[in-house]
Formats: sequence, C-alpha cells, structure tokens
Amino acid sequence: MPSWLADVPITSGAVPVVLYVLALAAVTASIVIGVRAGRWRRVVIAGVAGGVFGGIVAWLVGDVWNLLDVGFTVVVRFWIVAAFAALAAVGAASLGRGAGPRRAPLRRWRIATPAIAAVLAVAAAAIGIDTDFGQYPTIGEAFGVSGFTRAALPAVRAVPGTTAVTLRGWRAPAGMPRSGRVSVVDIPGTVSHFHARPALVYLPPAALTAAPPPLPVLIALSGQPGQPSSVFRAGHLDALMNAYAATHHGLAPIVVAPDQLGSPYVNPMCVDGRLGNSRSYLTIDVPRWIRAHLSVLSGRRAWAIGGFSQGGTCSVQLAAGDPALFGSFVDVAGELVPSLGTVTKTIDGGFSRNAAAYRAATPRGLMLARAPYADTVAFFTVGQTDTLYTHRDRIVARIARSVGMHVTFLVSPGTGHDWSTVDYGFVHALPVLTARMGLP
Repeated sequence: MPSWLADVPITSGAVPVVLYVLALAAVTASIVIGVRAGRWRRVVIAGVAGGVFGGIVAWLVGDVWNLLDVGFTVVVRFWIVAAFAALAAVGAASLGRGAGPRRAPLRRWRIATPAIAAVLAVAAAAIGIDTDFGQYPTIGEAFGVSGFTRAALPAVRAVPGTTAVTLRGWRAPAGMPRSGRVSVVDIPGTVSHFHARPALVYLPPAALTAAPPPLPVLIALSGQPGQPSSVFRAGHLDALMNAYAATHHGLAPIVVAPDQLGSPYVNPMCVDGRLGNSRSYLTIDVPRWIRAHLSVLSGRRAWAIGGFSQGGTCSVQLAAGDPALFGSFVDVAGELVPSLGTVTKTIDGGFSRNAAAYRAATPRGLMLARAPYADTVAFFTVGQTDTLYTHRDRIVARIARSVGMHVTFLVSPGTGHDWSTVDYGFVHALPVLTARMGLP
C-alpha cells in the first residue's frame, strides 16, 4: 500500500462525512424505490424492531457477556442500533418491490440499491464506532500498514560521564530539524526468540543532529488488538513529543514502540510462556538494542514505560517486576490481571496450568513480591465513562500506593476506553516524567 493511501484519515476529515452522507442517501433511496405504495408501515415496524434488536445485541455483547472486555459508550450503542435498524428497514423494503418493466433502468436500481445501502450502512457504523475508539485512524492502520518508512539511525557517540550537565548545557545547533522523525526498525529477539513485528522509534530533533546528546527513553505499548504504530497514529505521541521539543531546544524523550504481541490476535500477556517470551523480549532484547543503536541516558530514572489497555497492563507488570530498569510507568486503562478471557483459560493457555505462576505475574503479585518501592512513579489514567476499567485501575493504583509507589490517578473527562484517554494521560504525565528523566 502506498504511503499516501496509508496516511488517509478515516476517523476525521472528509472520509467519514462523505460515507455518512452516502449511507444515509443509499438507505433512503432503497426504501423509497423498493417499497410499494401503502407499505411504509411495514418498513417502519421493521426499522424499529431492528433498532431494538441492535440495542439488545449491544447490551448482551457489551454488558452481559462482555465479549470484548470493553464497556460500550453511548456513541457505540447508537451506531449498533442504527446499523441494525437500517438493515432491517432496507430488508423490509426490498421484499416489497414492484415488478415494473423487466428491462427498465428503475428495475436495475431496485435490485442494486438494497445491497449498496446495506454495505454502506455497515461501513458507516464501523467508521462511527472506530471514531469513538480511535483505534484505526487511517486506512493503513485499518489494514495493518503503519505508513511509516525505514530510515538510517544516527550514529551512537560515546556518552559522557556526567549526562545531566550535557543536557543542561545543550543548545540547539544550526540546521537542527524542526520536528522529530518516526522510523520503522527491526528489534530481533536475540535472547528471547520472540517473533516480534517491526518496531517504531521516534527521535526528537536533538537526536537527529550530528552530535546528539544522550536522551531519556519512553517505551510505549499499544493495546490488543493493535500494532506498534498505534501509539503514534492513534496515540499521537510523536506530536506530543514534537510540541515539547519545540519549547525545549529540540530535546524530548526518545520513544520506542516495540511489539509485545507478535500478532494482533495473540496476547502473550508480557510473560515468558507458551505464547512467546514477551517479557524477556521487552526487558532484555529491546533495552539492549536501544543502548546499542541510540544515544540514551542510563539509569532507571531516565527510563519509563507506558501503554494502553493490554499495553497498560504490561507496563505495570514490567515496571513493577523490574524496578531497576524502569523508574516510572504510565498505565492507561489497564487490566486488573493479564487475561485471555477467563482465569481458567488464562492459567491453562498462558501458564501451562500453573496457578502460582499466574498469580506471581499479576500486578498485585509482582508488587507485593518486590515491595517496598522507594522511588517509582506511577500514573494511572482512565476515561470518565469507562466504568469497567476505572474499577480495575483503582484497585491496582491502591496496591501500588500501598507498596510505596508515588501514584497519580487521572480521570479523562468525557472519554471512554479509547485513544482520547491515552492522549489525556500522556499529556498530563509528560511534565513529571521529563523532570524525573533529567530534561530541562
């Protein structure tokens, strides 16, 4: 897929507006063309019944069965109801078509419009739901194509002994780029043998100069399903870092977005187990690659990890489990425990039926085993309407506070389990993180 096509937004701009208009026009045309005089009542009844059925489906999937482990917002429920109502109305209308002349153009339209209307109605609902979640903001993201390209990384220079002095005395050289750059890189699982998809690296303007200063590191993780590019395409971390760098002489944290999943449809739960050695990959292979290929600061205060949903859970697990590596973490709407759906399925599928190993890998188990934490900063962020994950994150935050972590709990106004909550969380965490990391 060409980069220009991959970069086309589908949750903002002209694309969703055009699709909504076409869907409304097609559904209306299908009803008008397909219904014989006097049959509007049947179409209305079918539309209302379809909407009620859609509401029941949303309630069952989102509330009763919780199949997606995500609470549905009012916007999501509206689109589900609208889609079912439109499909039912179009279906009822198509059954009441007049015969008309067999070869007349009107007859061909009567045959085609129900199918066109149904496809456009489903597509419009999908875009509406995606806009609410913010999961796939571009065509590329929807098809697993990031749109970012590979670029040579700057040569790593020797890190001076006193890194803080280097950063305090840094002045932007002439010719420094005005914005940072996101590049696709390969981080092999040399030790873990984890089969990861390509990672992405954001380098701020200062890191793109001839003699870049050593900079702090933020490892950012997407949710599941997701891919590394989601933290930039949906989470806009590159824009956030560029805004910070614009007022700080080109300085900002380097952001590395590795793949903790291996596939959008697999959840290794950031542990070493039957589903892949995700933990070793993220705590051994990725940090070694970063130190070998990027000019970065050493020391736990200069390293942070953060993520959304499943990535937020991983951030707690890895920061709590390896406090010598990460001094801070950002958990945006993370889970209470790593999960494959049910506790039994998780223990059987991810921990080879070892319940003790499962308990030890939970945020609670990791924190209690390594308590107390004298100098770990934890940010928890949830959406105001995301009641399910708010309850979970409050429990984890309470445990983190009890073991000595410095905890900040944020509620994003008016958002749910979506990337808008991620934006809010990182925007509010960044000033504290950068100060801890040694940036001015």
